[in-house]
Amino acid sequence: MPNVTAPAGGSMTQTHAWARLGADLLTYTRAAVALYIAAMAWREAPLPALHGIVILALVGWSTDLFDGPLARYSGTPPSRIGLLDMWVDLLLHWCTALALALAGWVPLWALAGWAAGFALTHHFHPTVTVRLGFAAPLAALPIGFTLLRDPPLAQLFLLWLGAVLLLRHRRLPELIAEFVAGLPAPARAFFDRVLPHWIGGQRGVG
Repeated sequence: MPNVTAPAGGSMTQTHAWARLGADLLTYTRAAVALYIAAMAWREAPLPALHGIVILALVGWSTDLFDGPLARYSGTPPSRIGLLDMWVDLLLHWCTALALALAGWVPLWALAGWAAGFALTHHFHPTVTVRLGFAAPLAALPIGFTLLRDPPLAQLFLLWLGAVLLLRHRRLPELIAEFVAGLPAPARAFFDRVLPHWIGGQRGVG
């Protein structure tokens, strides 16, 4: 049974505790998968299987399709883990990249440099734009390697991406708009001109 609460404004809203619990469990699961990927690669270095890394990453990423909608449906305030959702996403991207580096697919020095660049940039500009900008290339790594090295797995990956685009067709434009909003004014003005309006183009430059 949903709970009914009356906020300060006086209108009645329903809350669904089970949805908040489900969202939190999915987020915790994503964090656990991320740490397991890194631990597995460390244990099996230098020869962890590419398909094992990618399939586990897909499992982790799949949890991200549902925790946000469940959290919003719950009608409850954000939980502690809910507030860390983007950082859990970053943990999965970085752990996957680390696993690929330990497997020899990515130079460790390059990943270390990328991490240092992220830490320094985020220290001075702690924005969603910086977090998304540094995470996007990491997210592309397993996609690129499966296309090059494991075509059957790449087909599965592309099917999964298609499903993501279908299921998150509303959230994706929001993420792009959030990324663009944190760019310097000249870059923001460029994207405002070239992006379609449904993503966030022509918002004006502030």
